[in-house]
Amino acid sequence: MHVFLTGPKNIGKSTIIDKVIKNIDLECGGFLTFYEDHCENPNRQLLMSAPQQGTGLTKKEVVISFLNNKPQFETCKFDEVGVELLTACQDSVELFIMDECGRLEKDSKIFQKTILDILKGNTPVLGVIAHNKPSWILEIINHYNVSVIEVNEENRNDLPLTLLQKFKNTK
Repeated sequence: MHVFLTGPKNIGKSTIIDKVIKNIDLECGGFLTFYEDHCENPNRQLLMSAPQQGTGLTKKEVVISFLNNKPQFETCKFDEVGVELLTACQDSVELFIMDECGRLEKDSKIFQKTILDILKGNTPVLGVIAHNKPSWILEIINHYNVSVIEVNEENRNDLPLTLLQKFKNTK
């Protein structure tokens, strides 16, 4: 069972994932993305890290730098850092975290293939997909083993508990 959250910017998708990671008794692997500085900073950096249950972020790598709000793409960064985070834990992970998949990795074919290969497997996935749904994201949305949940103000407070119960039943 694979679940991907989507919804408008700042609706709480990553907060939901954080709550699940902190409260689930499963070995989590995969990746989290976050901005070094506020996401509105025109010269920000997007970092990628392994989700570490209860210990916070332990590995940080810049995957995209923005200059005057324009992303400076280095396709190899997602293909290197992202793929390493996803494959390093494949033998021990009980829940893959993929926060967030979107337009910034549109040219990172190795990263995309790694994600799609994981979706073919039995290890559950909890992820976030961009609300604007760039073309490669359609492969995730249309995957036979993926459910997509639209996060909104009405369901965002209940979703962490709902997802915890759903994923605990996969153990």
